[in-house]
Amino acid sequence: MARKPTIKIEGLDELMKQVQGLGDKAMPYLQDGANRAGELILNRTRSRAPVLTGKLRDNLQLKPAKIDAKYRYKTMATVWFSDDTQYGIYVELGHRVMRGGKQVGKAGERPFLRPAADESKKEAIEIMRDAMNKALKEHGGE
Repeated sequence: MARKPTIKIEGLDELMKQVQGLGDKAMPYLQDGANRAGELILNRTRSRAPVLTGKLRDNLQLKPAKIDAKYRYKTMATVWFSDDTQYGIYVELGHRVMRGGKQVGKAGERPFLRPAADESKKEAIEIMRDAMNKALKEHGGE
């Protein structure tokens, strides 16, 4: 069975360290903030997605943030492709064109995920900062 390709977008490491000090009561606020930031990035990704038929753009989805059992103080929303549009990763990164086991060309990269995430970074940080401040205000930094 073929492995599904994935892209991991790194970032906000300092913010994640701060989140860990907030405790369980703050996690619903951060979960909500992660979902709002994810929605922002999803909308920007859709607006940047190359459109031939619209299938790729229309099948981008937001996997809502959940509180992870393994990493208790880590929550993040994820923009991802539905199962029938996994080819989006090859659009983003480019790929070799093969026929009969031989490379016959190359499809160039057409980035839309990374630029949307980069474009949204400052706003996403503000959303998460507001969520943390709300949690601290309501729970006194417990």
